[in-house]
Amino acid sequence: MKSANWFHTFSKGLARFFPKNPSQQDHPSDRKQTDEEHLRLLFDSSPAGVAVVHARTRKRLYANPRFLELFAVESLDELDAVDMSETYVNKTDWEKVRNHILSGSSFRRDIFQRKRVNGEHWWALLDAVPLEFMGEPAVVVWHTDVTDQKKAENKLETTLVELKESRNALQESEKRLRQLFDSSPAGIVALRIGTGQRLYGNSRLLEMFNVQSLDALNKFGLSDTYVNQRDWETARDYIQNGTAFRRFIVERKRVTGERWWALLDAVPMDFMGERCIVVWHTDITEQKQAEKELEATLAELKESRSALEESEKHLRQILETSPIGVSIVGDEIKERAYTNSTYLKLFGAESLEELDAYGFVNSFVSKNDYELANQHFNTGVGPDSTIMPRRKVNGEEWWAKIYAVPIIHQGKNTFIIWCTDITDQKKAEAELVQSEKLASLGGMVAGVAHEINTPIGVGVTAASHLQERTEVLKGLFEQDLMKKSSFEEFLETATQSSAIISANLMRAADLIRSFKQVAVDQSVEEMRSFKLLEYVREVMQSLNPQLKKNPNVVVLIDGDEDLEMESYPGSIAQILTNLVLNSMIHGFPENEPGQISITAQPDGTAAQLVYKDTGRGIDAENLPKVFDPFFTTNRSAGGSGLGLHIVYNLVTQKLGGTVTCDSAPGEGVTITFHIPLQLGHSE
Repeated sequence: MKSANWFHTFSKGLARFFPKNPSQQDHPSDRKQTDEEHLRLLFDSSPAGVAVVHARTRKRLYANPRFLELFAVESLDELDAVDMSETYVNKTDWEKVRNHILSGSSFRRDIFQRKRVNGEHWWALLDAVPLEFMGEPAVVVWHTDVTDQKKAENKLETTLVELKESRNALQESEKRLRQLFDSSPAGIVALRIGTGQRLYGNSRLLEMFNVQSLDALNKFGLSDTYVNQRDWETARDYIQNGTAFRRFIVERKRVTGERWWALLDAVPMDFMGERCIVVWHTDITEQKQAEKELEATLAELKESRSALEESEKHLRQILETSPIGVSIVGDEIKERAYTNSTYLKLFGAESLEELDAYGFVNSFVSKNDYELANQHFNTGVGPDSTIMPRRKVNGEEWWAKIYAVPIIHQGKNTFIIWCTDITDQKKAEAELVQSEKLASLGGMVAGVAHEINTPIGVGVTAASHLQERTEVLKGLFEQDLMKKSSFEEFLETATQSSAIISANLMRAADLIRSFKQVAVDQSVEEMRSFKLLEYVREVMQSLNPQLKKNPNVVVLIDGDEDLEMESYPGSIAQILTNLVLNSMIHGFPENEPGQISITAQPDGTAAQLVYKDTGRGIDAENLPKVFDPFFTTNRSAGGSGLGLHIVYNLVTQKLGGTVTCDSAPGEGVTITFHIPLQLGHSE
């Protein structure tokens, strides 16, 4: 730094002007004044701010123009109006400098944060040396403005921190990506663009090539894994150029020489610190074998055209007389190659042309169902069984059960679709669901009525007792036999009886209020604003009769007390009722002890409601079916299998939310709901 050079020069100059031992000076007395003037000239011309401070009083004896400029003042008097300690941002820094001044000691290259008289902060590099000035012991302090340097250092530190965070984020992202790859059911390999060197392969890929490690696979050349040379050349071009590709079907070869068919998809990306092309491998050997068998069958049929035509004629007759709607749809969604008469009737169309003119998308009631159909067409995999509402050409809605299987028709990839009208079945299900709701409400009515009998009975007993004691007191009064003790005894009895009557009537009123609100919500199904946890407690209070059947079960309710919703409280009540009944029947049979906990927390624009019990849990094979209609493991005891199905429909359709169920045998059940706080405002 340049400041070191001029400080060294000034230090030498000061030693010449002011020797440490005044007795050694051989200059005349008037020369001293001249030297001080020369020194002032040197200070005035210094590029650094210079101040001379009295060693004992700490008063500034001199300041050059640059020093005044650094502190944003016009004169030394203006600067002296501010206490010197106020020019230091850090009190510890001021105390350190003050001690140097008082001891008359020098210091070099100390950096402090200073403050101008206008309050602006700046950074100063200070160098100091003691000297005699104007006949007084003093310390001369050089100030160099290093604010820009400090800003640059801070910016560099910030940049380094951001760089570190960016690297950490990149490492975390790559870690997650590797975890995703490792858990993928598809075989995944990362190849270096250009050379095609394998940098990574997941366990599924190693399994596909029948090796135990990537090192073992790397001993087998990439080109050697392709059966067809032309396929290898095409893949090599993709790899060398880092070009993405989709649905590239090739015949591959394992290290054992066994052949298999692979569906390849690839995309270039940064992975493991290098630019790679990541290739997904899907084993479609069975599909290709089926296709080959089908092609062989078609070849045989082609040799006998007349037999084929007769077979097609016979097949059409079967399809035309089928009570199930049948349609053959090509790759293009709007391209129906065939529909039987039953299929046209299902959609209310007179002809295939009328149905095509109506539009494929218009035949779907739900946008989600239409997008699901698109997905099946794009992937070439049909749904085994799907139930969804559909729309006729006249706008009338109906329910369909659909099966779809990919086939080759007239040399093209197509789907054959079987469609059955289950509208009557859905209506019957709806009626059963309504019956289940009414049965639940009826059970609640009976339970609450039984629950109210206790406080009403206690209140009647207390009132009767009070009436008897009143008649006794009245008799004593009329016979002029009433004593003070008799009256005091009556007052005590009246006080106790009144308290008992009041407490039990309040208990009955609370039960009636909770039941009234829950019952109205379930029957009217109006949308209103309510606090979720407060309403959960009301519902659980109305379910006390059911809960009391097993006194060993403890109920805990917790969460955000201020969480408010604008939704259908009756649906919430029905959901909780079904869950509690399920827990009591299936989770805690035979009065087994346990716990039910309900927590509610905000989650963005939704409420997260978590229902847990510590009961017997659900077997793994039954867990995917718990929301299916009529699925029950307790049918012999009268279970309908509609309880959780109603819960699922209420959450996903009525409340516009989602529901998931997690369980394992012996570990209870956890059901998590995400329900919009306001309908139409879900995440």
